[in-house]
Amino acid sequence: MLVAICFFWLPIPLPSPGSNPSGLSADSEDQLQFPPVKPALESDVSTVDGLLHALYEVLSGPAGQRRDWERYRTLFMDGARLIPVVAVTGEKPRARQLTLEDYIRRVEPIFAVEDFWERETSRQTETFGRVAHVLSSYESLRDPDGPPFEHGANSMQLFYDDSRWWVVSIMWNTSRSG
Repeated sequence: MLVAICFFWLPIPLPSPGSNPSGLSADSEDQLQFPPVKPALESDVSTVDGLLHALYEVLSGPAGQRRDWERYRTLFMDGARLIPVVAVTGEKPRARQLTLEDYIRRVEPIFAVEDFWERETSRQTETFGRVAHVLSSYESLRDPDGPPFEHGANSMQLFYDDSRWWVVSIMWNTSRSG
């Protein structure tokens, strides 16, 4: 046990600027890096209204239309959670926690083959200091002018860092999950 404790107190040398701490070639290092996230649009993050508009807008579109996931990523804090309520007949309901990347991987195949629009129908917002809780009711549609096939509510936790709003978490429940 003492060895493990000592290990955590050992100083860890930081790489010098321009060094290659991984030992990989420049080509292989480029392949390991994530693409840079583009800066958020000010209109998307300067107000709660703008943030919610952007959230619904990115998700909406015809089947096969690529969603602007780079834009979507700019709306969320690192470590944000997306939490659908899952209720399967005969089983206890549960809250499934997803990372932002888990969520994107989950919906991309669906959006590739299904038309999907989501439209906010009402909103309740409580703000205290830099924290906002938003309960946003919505409807899901196959055509932006058609009837909804689903209704639900998003419970969102937002954070304002004195320059912009961030999504910290979104938990949602649809009429199917009761």
